[in-house]
This record gives sequence, structure tokens and C-alpha cells, in this order.
Amino acid sequence: METGYSKLENNIKLGELHTDDKLSGNIRLASWLIKYKKINPIQALELGIYRLSARIYDLRHDYDWSIECNIEQMAGKKKHSSYKLISQGKMPKKIK
Repeated sequence: METGYSKLENNIKLGELHTDDKLSGNIRLASWLIKYKKINPIQALELGIYRLSARIYDLRHDYDWSIECNIEQMAGKKKHSSYKLISQGKMPKKIK
């Protein structure tokens, strides 16, 4: 029986995993922002995006999106960043 890791190892060449995962996260994030205009870390986790600020950076710098960052305070004085779409740039594309 093939384990998850060995199956992944067989299907993906060395070095492609990070790039493919990054682009998939960018596409999921871009689609969410187009539909809902805002995202917070909890919503990002539900989308499978664990490094939200890194994906926001990619959209801003690689695809020319304008995204505003707001620091919000939750109950218990904990703070988190939420992001709001100002204007859409190019749409990220997945590498085949």
C-alpha cells in the first residue's frame, strides 16, 4: 500500500511542490477576495492558506493587486490582521 508521502513523492518532482502549493493558495485567495472582498486569518485557514500575509504579498507584488491591511482587536485584547480588496490585478495562473 502506498503512503501519502510516497504517493506525493511519485507524483511531484523535487522542487515543484512549494511552487505548486504557493500558486494554488494564490488562486484560492484571489477567488475569495473577488467574491467576498475581505479575508481574515480564520477564513484563510478554512481555505487551506496557512501563511496569509505571504499570499497577500504575492498578490500585491507579483500580480499588481491593491489590498489594504487592517489591524483588528478581538476579545481578550488579541490582535490580528484582516485584508480588504481595493482593486484587482492580474489573476494568478496554476503551472501545469
